[in-house]
Amino acid sequence: MGVIDTLKDVAKLAQDVQNMPLYQQLLSLQAEVFDLYDENRNLKEETRLLREQLELRAKLSFDNNFYWIVDGDSKDGPFCPKCYDQEHATRRMFKLGHLRGCPTCQLLLRQDGRDPSVPERNRFVLTLAKRPK
Repeated sequence: MGVIDTLKDVAKLAQDVQNMPLYQQLLSLQAEVFDLYDENRNLKEETRLLREQLELRAKLSFDNNFYWIVDGDSKDGPFCPKCYDQEHATRRMFKLGHLRGCPTCQLLLRQDGRDPSVPERNRFVLTLAKRPK
């Protein structure tokens, strides 16, 4: 039997013996316990998310201006450096020839991590404009 069930049983006893001040205090205590349960659940979820972020950060590698997730022998990515640095979001960059582009922030880099030339950038913008939305 949990704390909530125990409080309900005690509150029912207080109501049965018609002890209204005790019954009201038990109801107040029950409301506080509910609040503590909610806070505990929220803190557990926040802790879980923070652990996930720490695990990701431990696996994250920055190479040639891209982020990669390295786990043992596997290397996943590349992920957008701008999105990760600004929002801590791992957004996969798509490949367009020898270019890599972020569909969210529109960052464009060559495969080797260098900035693209103006003609390369223009081709990328045209390709994005033709993509179905």
